[in-house]
Amino acid sequence: MRCLGLAVVISALLATGVIAEESSKLDVIIRKNKTRIEGVILSEDDQQIRFLAVMRRKHKRTLTMEINIARSEVARVERLSVALRAQRLAEIREIKSQQVSEAKAIRTIKLKDVPWLGGRGRGNKFTSKRFELYSNAQADFTRRMAYKLEQIFAAYERHFAVSRNRSGKVRIYVFNTSAEYYGVIGRQIQNPAVYVASRNLVLAGTDLAKMREQVILVRRKHTALKVKIAAETRSLNRRKTEVERKKEQYRKEAEASVRAGKATRQEALDFWSRVKKWEAEQKKAIYKHKKYLTSLKSRSGQIDRQNEHLVRQYAGSLIRMLYHEAFHAFLNNFLFTKEQVNTVPAWINEGMAQFFENSFIEGTTLRIGTMDKQRVAKLRSFIRSGSVVPLRNLLAAGSEKFIVSNALDLEQSNVHYLQSWAVVYYLSMRRGAKGGNLFGPYVSRLARGEDPARAFGVLSGQTLEQVDRAWRELFSR
Repeated sequence: MRCLGLAVVISALLATGVIAEESSKLDVIIRKNKTRIEGVILSEDDQQIRFLAVMRRKHKRTLTMEINIARSEVARVERLSVALRAQRLAEIREIKSQQVSEAKAIRTIKLKDVPWLGGRGRGNKFTSKRFELYSNAQADFTRRMAYKLEQIFAAYERHFAVSRNRSGKVRIYVFNTSAEYYGVIGRQIQNPAVYVASRNLVLAGTDLAKMREQVILVRRKHTALKVKIAAETRSLNRRKTEVERKKEQYRKEAEASVRAGKATRQEALDFWSRVKKWEAEQKKAIYKHKKYLTSLKSRSGQIDRQNEHLVRQYAGSLIRMLYHEAFHAFLNNFLFTKEQVNTVPAWINEGMAQFFENSFIEGTTLRIGTMDKQRVAKLRSFIRSGSVVPLRNLLAAGSEKFIVSNALDLEQSNVHYLQSWAVVYYLSMRRGAKGGNLFGPYVSRLARGEDPARAFGVLSGQTLEQVDRAWRELFSR
């Protein structure tokens, strides 16, 4: 979001938008059982197809698996051209290579120790080509943020072929607690992150310290559980060894008694029968012990996953906030002139920032514009309740409609944010998501003083009423 009264711009739709169909097509194999597998054909003969299956997951890493599919199982194959298949294979290999190297790259990021704001302790600074990141969060988390921000700025730069303000840098401050963040910006703005255009600052608050406390608690649980697992494993092994030792001892005693004439063969057999019964009881006890140990290991795995989920959850929410505000800053600093910036309406600014905030990078590809389920569900509820505003009002809305100053502003802000995203999404899809500078001509017309409704008609190729009806229908399905 933007700070009240500060103009931030966007007047371009990413040329690939929601990754255009041609740029994401893969080979497709349809099996006779109707299952559909997407990927890349590696080789084939009369007997089978060697296939690299590809699973693309929203906001997650692409998964791949090499499989062999018998010709007898195949109903139909939808093939890429040879050139496009080679391109896809190169892209996938680049993605996998980057996934392996990411952790190493994050570890090698160098941070500079600096005084924190107002002399309150110490923080870390990371300097990049397009931004400076300051944070008093823990160093490993700051490195992760620095890596992700550097990736996204580089992706924007590659796509938009930036040439303006080459020496400019955005300053980004990430506070370790929300309390410290609000202490700096004041409670008049309740958004968890903000871009202050007048000072070229991105500010974000997060409860990283609280998350760290939760992680530490989970780790303590895990450490205690690991100690218990180790003890139970030793106990189980001793028990198994003892059973085998006693069984062998009883066997020798029975044989010795028969040889010494102290017991008949039948008495020895009866005794051995009792030993076997005892052994069976011991094995049952050992089995229960093993089940208990398995349950402990399962709990240990759950704790590991819980810990990973905590870190991913906090990191993911913070990265999305930073992507949103960094997009405002990038466009304000590097993509448009000051004159253009001052004519961009709030609905384009905020709609496009949302279009980018859920983006992620695979290889060198920026994947954006996914239709977030939670966002769509909330928007649908606003449509059904009649809370959305007429399109004419949205076009004229100022930045104050997007800012949450108190609890009463929350619904108004949510409506304007979601509706802006929906209209941008609708226009992007209508124009095929390949339009590049989709909003550029519209902004130019506004700069010349043209009526917003008339300029919008040229942009959309429809009347306001047609667009207002169409976007609602799209998100009411």
